[in-house]
Amino acid sequence: EVTVRAYIVRAFRLTAKDAGNTSDPYAKVTLGEQVGSWPKGHPEAGKQVEKAVVPKTLNPYFGQVYEWTRVKIPGTPTLKVEVYDDDMIGDDLVGVTEVDIEERFLSQEWQSLGVGSDNVVRRPSECRDLFLGDNGITQGCVEMWVEVFPMSDASRHPFVDISPPQTELFELRIVIWDAVNMVSM
Repeated sequence: EVTVRAYIVRAFRLTAKDAGNTSDPYAKVTLGEQVGSWPKGHPEAGKQVEKAVVPKTLNPYFGQVYEWTRVKIPGTPTLKVEVYDDDMIGDDLVGVTEVDIEERFLSQEWQSLGVGSDNVVRRPSECRDLFLGDNGITQGCVEMWVEVFPMSDASRHPFVDISPPQTELFELRIVIWDAVNMVSM
């Protein structure tokens, strides 16, 4: 049994689905039929990750982490990342990418990626193309990375918080001390 974490950072160059050459994208990530939950240590830990729409952009920042525990290998379903355009009447699928978790976990090459001299696992992020149907034309890409740990090791690897920073309001004041060569009106 393993723990699977999928970090969905952002998407780039999405195909526009709305008038005005834009979209209102959100990500949906499933392992088989299960939507992931926020990982232990997150303020929403254990709760299912809900859709977070990023309005009017083709380059959204998602900053979401999905986690599944007690996933059995072999026999693991495919991890599916779908990006949708949020609409009032039926959402439009922008594109899909799939990751074979079992193949990744059993690959010695993948296991050795991102292991530093301090023995801390840091998986490299990847930009995966999103496809719609079998036409082979990319609909944009999603930046993400995947971690897979044996259940016994999962607690030693805390999740990385990639949520977007909180916006802050600022007030800008300008003082003009002097003006020269002004034309009288």
